[in-house]
Amino acid sequence: MHGRHWLSIPTLAAAGLWWGGCAHTQTTALPTSLAGRPTPAAQPAAATPAPAPDTGQADLEAMLRDDVLHFDYDEASLSGDDQHRLQNIADILAKHPDLRVRISGNCDERGTEDYNLQLGQERAAAALKYLVNLGVEAGRIATVSYGKDRPVNPAHSSDAWAENRRDDIQPRSENR
Repeated sequence: MHGRHWLSIPTLAAAGLWWGGCAHTQTTALPTSLAGRPTPAAQPAAATPAPAPDTGQADLEAMLRDDVLHFDYDEASLSGDDQHRLQNIADILAKHPDLRVRISGNCDERGTEDYNLQLGQERAAAALKYLVNLGVEAGRIATVSYGKDRPVNPAHSSDAWAENRRDDIQPRSENR
């Protein structure tokens, strides 16, 4: 009986309750083996996939969530704040050469459809040009104009119009 530990009846009964307990109850305690070492925890039925390597996508998405470029009425020129935002985006893109973005130019509801589509394209092109001047490859940037078709604020006021005159910059997959 050297090196072996005998379990008492109360210990076996407690172990039986732990192993045979309710299915909906979880415990964080691990049972111990006869040698006093923890036994491996039961494996889940379906293993959780390993996290994907960090591609910077999460960083870019988090940064872009609140960063929108805004424009004055009938303008496509970038403000100092917009240039700063684009510098931050260029920095992320420099760290992650596999990432790509789409710049969507938008306008307020005033003006004709054709005019707003053209102005939206000019706004997107201004951001693209600025990023390219910062060293981002043009092939990593797609542009699109939605004109007045995608307002973030549907109200008919100067505040709403100011919100809607914007460029949205979003990460995109290689196929889009």
